Amino acid sequence: RSLSKCFKLPDWETSNRQAEAVIMPGACTKEIYLKNRHSGNWMDPPRLLADVKPAVDLVLVNSDIQTCMKTLVIRQYPGERHDVVAEDDQWWVFDWQTYQATAKNDLAFLQALRPLSVLKKHFELGEYVMQGLRRQYTRETAPDIKVINKKGFYFERDFDKYGHHGSYYPSDCIVSFWVAGPGLARILPGRHYLDRAASTLDLVPMVTYLLGIPIPEGLDGNNPLRNLQSKLNAHKRLSTPFYYRK
Repeated sequence: RSLSKCFKLPDWETSNRQAEAVIMPGACTKEIYLKNRHSGNWMDPPRLLADVKPAVDLVLVNSDIQTCMKTLVIRQYPGERHDVVAEDDQWWVFDWQTYQATAKNDLAFLQALRPLSVLKKHFELGEYVMQGLRRQYTRETAPDIKVINKKGFYFERDFDKYGHHGSYYPSDCIVSFWVAGPGLARILPGRHYLDRAASTLDLVPMVTYLLGIPIPEGLDGNNPLRNLQSKLNAHKRLSTPFYYRK
């Protein structure tokens, strides 16, 4: 049974059979997955000039993207895609600013491809960014195009979302999660530290607790803050004076 008619984005009457690209939302990046339009297969590497170039050209038409974009990287497929240029790494950096000043033909596109090592010149944490790109994905999960924001810019569509996690800049890359919500008022003022190891499974129940969102039944993981709150409540009760009549 095919689920193609069910696989549609909200408010879009387009199935995965009809679509040619899928854009994954993110705060500091946009990840674009392309379908090989010759084979019609999403898992086949898209053709560099026939599939990737038109998508890059379309991205660069948007002036807002140009305003907030720091760099753009394009996925390589060593040993799989034999398409005009040799591929011996996982990513290229695309020199989009130089490309914009050209005729934007095939030759100009190929000449704008740079080795991933040039990121060291663009980012204070260049090595961190490079290693992240190389280690973050598997062959099956890697996007074909990744747009990375400038410092202080976030690609956001839903401004009512609860929060986001850090980017490639020192000011917020070490922040695992930033959260806000009415549930934070239940935590006493000041900082509280967990002095025991926590599983990544605990992140979702912990964050939903802080946000005041009811935890769904059957959710994996435990909320380590619940015990902390119980201790704080017990301390309050013990510190309250009691009077007895004889």
